[in-house]
Amino acid sequence: MEGENTVTLHGMKRSPYSFTVEMALKIKGIPYKFVEEDLKNKSELLLKYNPVHKKIPILVHNGNPILESLVIVEYIDETWKDNGPQLLPQDPYTRAQVRFWTSFVHQQLFVALRQVLISEGEAQEKAIKEAIDTLKVVEEGMLVFFPTTPITNENQLGFLDIVMCSILGSYKAFEEVIGAKLINPERNPLVFSRMEAMIELPGVKEMRLTHEKTVAMFQFLRDEDLRNKSELLLKYNPVHKKVPILVHNGQPLVESLVILEYIDEIWKDNGPQLLPQDPYNRAKVRFWANFLHQQVFAPIFQVITEEGEAQEKAIKEEIDALKVMEEGMLEFFPTTPITNENQLGFLDIVICSVLGHHKAIEEAIGVKLVDPERNPLVFSWMEALTELPAVKQIRPSHEQLVAFIHFIKDNLKPPKA
Repeated sequence: MEGENTVTLHGMKRSPYSFTVEMALKIKGIPYKFVEEDLKNKSELLLKYNPVHKKIPILVHNGNPILESLVIVEYIDETWKDNGPQLLPQDPYTRAQVRFWTSFVHQQLFVALRQVLISEGEAQEKAIKEAIDTLKVVEEGMLVFFPTTPITNENQLGFLDIVMCSILGSYKAFEEVIGAKLINPERNPLVFSRMEAMIELPGVKEMRLTHEKTVAMFQFLRDEDLRNKSELLLKYNPVHKKVPILVHNGQPLVESLVILEYIDEIWKDNGPQLLPQDPYNRAKVRFWANFLHQQVFAPIFQVITEEGEAQEKAIKEEIDALKVMEEGMLEFFPTTPITNENQLGFLDIVICSVLGHHKAIEEAIGVKLVDPERNPLVFSWMEALTELPAVKQIRPSHEQLVAFIHFIKDNLKPPKA
């Protein structure tokens, strides 16, 4: 139960709406407790305080919940008038204008940006144009609110600055994910210079996710959003609605292991054979490829997303599976050093896809999985594979992988029993 004379913010660190409220609290110098919520496993307090929308942020002040980020910021400004700067102007007309533009940024601009993130092809091109047009409206309409003096500290920020920073503060990561420039210093000089100044403020830097984590978050949201699945994907894989899908001469093939075998059979004269010619050896390779996909990969996900005893159990299962793999796959380990991609076969490709990110996973969870003493063959095999130029070319950077795994860890926790 919330105590008297206390301020508690229920939110999510990656949410722009939570950021809006936190920034207001920081600027006003109000002590508060932050409760990280999991929208996939909503707490009893969240459901109690926001039974209608069941969303964050929720500000609880003296036991009373206040909902909706823009409403909360106004409440903060009105309740703590003597704390820090006033976030909204005193003049009623100017205050009304600020309310209009904060609403515009929250609704029109945010929706436009979301469409850019979750679409592709012609639909994304259309969404990008709409986002650029919306930013142009923002640039022209908010001219009166941008001061000509440089921003040097948080006390210069107002309501509109906070909202702009929450929606556009991560624009560089957003642009990296979508591969297009939205905020252009020539097209949007005021918005650009304002955002550049705000994101460099110590208080803003302290609250924002790192660039790598933000890129990982946007990439995850883009990949996972159901509305981002193209018509072709749904057409070619109507059962699982997942990738990868290989389309050859208009014919779709699904499931990665099935696709690999198809590639090896269709293009026999291109490069090395991925599977051995002998039927018995080929059967053994298929067995171990399935073992990797099922027994080794499945526990890795549990290791990342679980906590406490459940994570310890998953780690033990993963280490045991790696031990079985080390012993059982002995005959498949290369005895000569791997120096180029032409030495790779079916099993090399699969093990690299499953364990190629093990260092990033280990850094994120703080536990050693592939140990050079416990798994000398697997370890040396992975070290050789991950150093190949072709592998390096298609893998994300170590920093991006760590950030992505942290994002999975924070956002895909299994539901509690």
